[in-house]
Amino acid sequence: MRGLLVMVFFFALSILNAQQGIIKGSIVDEISNEPLIGATVVIEGTTKGASADLDGNYTIKDLERSEE
Repeated sequence: MRGLLVMVFFFALSILNAQQGIIKGSIVDEISNEPLIGATVVIEGTTKGASADLDGNYTIKDLERSEE
């Protein structure tokens, strides 16, 4: 019985985790191809966003997936 409960818990956890989205990318200058340190990326119409690190990389986590 306990094994079944553990399996159900991990199954439910995987379903909840699968519904979270992540956007990753990097931002570079179009002409020089240098990373744009500290550039801000925002998803239009939301308050979700991130700033680029020293290599121009950013990650926006905990996004709800759209069914569109």
